[in-house]
Amino acid sequence: MKKAVACLVSFFAVALLFSLEVDRKELQDETGEAVIEFVNYVGPHTIVNTAEEIRGIGTQLGRDIQGAETAGSADRYQIIHAVDPAVTGKFDADILIIGSGATVDHIDNIRRVLAAYLSSAYGYSERDATTLAFFVTVYNAVYRGNMDMFTT
Repeated sequence: MKKAVACLVSFFAVALLFSLEVDRKELQDETGEAVIEFVNYVGPHTIVNTAEEIRGIGTQLGRDIQGAETAGSADRYQIIHAVDPAVTGKFDADILIIGSGATVDHIDNIRRVLAAYLSSAYGYSERDATTLAFFVTVYNAVYRGNMDMFTT
């Protein structure tokens, strides 16, 4: 019995060593010295959510997307899990749609939703998910509308 427990503990220890990690240097090299200024809503708020409530949106989307193609509501927050196993040589994607009924109105909160989604759906650490969420928003701002990126 002790050997079985030791093997199980060893297995999980090795699995943790090989868990997903973000290559921060690669992300920094990709964005370079680019400075992106996001325009955030500055008017009165009808709803004020805590940071934890905002992260909860992403966490729930991450749970709901498991084994599904979409999760959430197109009116508020929706994830499309764009994966086609029949297509090789191209990347898969998770697309966050922020609908007209969404109340998240600041880039920091969008990043909170994304980071919580990445942690919940893919098991990234909070630190790595936060780094990825930052990169995703900057990357999207730089390449948004550049359809040539998707045809090559």
